[in-house]
Amino acid sequence: MSAKIIASCLALVILLTLFASCGKTPDGTESSAPDQSGAVSDAPESSAGPESGEESLTPEEIYDLYTGDEYEGRTFTIFSSDNDVDPPSDIVYNTGLTGDESFPDAINNALLERQNLLRARLGVELKEIYHCDISRRWNTSLAKVRSAIESGSDEFQAVNIALYDCGTLSLEGGLYDLYDVPGLEPSNPWWDQTFNDSVEMFGKLYFTNGDIAFRTKNAVTCIIYNRSLCERLGTEDPVQLAINYQWTIDKCIEISRSLSEDINEDGMDYLDRIGWAGQYDDMALMLYGSGIRILGTDKQGLPELTFYSEKTEEVVNKVLRFMVDTEHYISGNDLWNKTPWPNEPMLALFDNFKHGRHIFYAAIVEYIFKLSDMEDSFAIVPAPMYDESQQQYYSLLNSFGANAIAIAANQPESELQFIGRVLDTLGYFSWKEYPNSLAFNYYEIVLKSQKLTDEESEKMIDLIFNTAGCETGAIYQIGKIGGSGNTVYDILNQLMSAKRTEGLTALYDQNEARFKESIDEIISVFNESN
Repeated sequence: MSAKIIASCLALVILLTLFASCGKTPDGTESSAPDQSGAVSDAPESSAGPESGEESLTPEEIYDLYTGDEYEGRTFTIFSSDNDVDPPSDIVYNTGLTGDESFPDAINNALLERQNLLRARLGVELKEIYHCDISRRWNTSLAKVRSAIESGSDEFQAVNIALYDCGTLSLEGGLYDLYDVPGLEPSNPWWDQTFNDSVEMFGKLYFTNGDIAFRTKNAVTCIIYNRSLCERLGTEDPVQLAINYQWTIDKCIEISRSLSEDINEDGMDYLDRIGWAGQYDDMALMLYGSGIRILGTDKQGLPELTFYSEKTEEVVNKVLRFMVDTEHYISGNDLWNKTPWPNEPMLALFDNFKHGRHIFYAAIVEYIFKLSDMEDSFAIVPAPMYDESQQQYYSLLNSFGANAIAIAANQPESELQFIGRVLDTLGYFSWKEYPNSLAFNYYEIVLKSQKLTDEESEKMIDLIFNTAGCETGAIYQIGKIGGSGNTVYDILNQLMSAKRTEGLTALYDQNEARFKESIDEIISVFNESN
């Protein structure tokens, strides 16, 4: 017990100086007024901190973190899933792992330190149960959590599973509302407020994200561009455009059309120099970046269909026309079995990007880790805005690649305070503002110091993470009823695969009633099970 007390005191002393200057709450929520979470300035990034008169308090006092010893000797287990057979954990220390490009030693060491801090603070041992679920949604991982709920198993206290499965379980009454969990405060700065705002439904929060695990940060969409190539071509710089709130869909397409070269003079193919390399997912990125959502909430907090409008049709048609411009846009969806990566055509395009054949590559943040051998300089920008009047960027969290943290109903209500306290403590020790934490190493050291070398690109990283949210219409599969029917993304894919340049209105009209019916079903299922 003495070691625990000493460690806690040392942590407090270290942090007193750090937090003396903190004093702002993180921005990033959507509103009718321009949201300054998307603003880029030279001011330090804000973070939640003491209000007036609280400057003398420690962080633990400000955020009311639990410091008792009643959990001494207990184990806290998180059930995690992904589609890799044996990936490095982002929950617990990876024994024997030698750091590499995608998982540096600093990250692994931060995981070990977090475990030690949790043990010193609460006397709790952190463990993980990992399950490989190749399909990532509605399969074995979901079945295991459902089984634990039905049996009341205490095998795990929290889950870190696919967004799709979190959505399904929330409707079934299989997850606790995190707003009602004692000891857990979702508004604390180590939880992602933009994410929380985007997934809150029925006035409840069933799953969350934050600094506690970094794989979901890897799944935030962005646009990587070859900055050296832009300089050689004499184009405007996308980072400067983004800083000046001039980074729009039109500007994005304009710059892409600066590059088109049939190297072998045998017709344009994947080995030629083409402005933009992407795939069907680019449509979702552009729509989300334009502020368009499939699913919103009404004044009562109930889900409602918000997708279609004249603006939506304009964005869709503009992107469709760009996608059929094969002189300047190349899609991985057209390259199956046509490259040295027959089943992974986007890897072929990524290899091309690294070798200077494309200006833009639409990707997720994880791909930044894979560019250490790229000779040209690169930078990143968020999804473009609809137009300059928007004055707000929105970054889409990839629904397939992202997980979320939740508390499943396999645990009795009597355990919720223990679970809430441990999760909030883990979040605190993971927080970017905590010295040498998991998020600090991921965000500051790995992304900024090692991978991105200029201050402007660092600002873009801040902007992308601060504006990242979810498309709940994808998570809840609006349009699917009983496993059948078209989602909004399905009808968009139909247009893209047919190489159409218009046609959204007719397809939407054919499916609108079903979209609304599926929302009614969601409300009904929720009311019956919660």
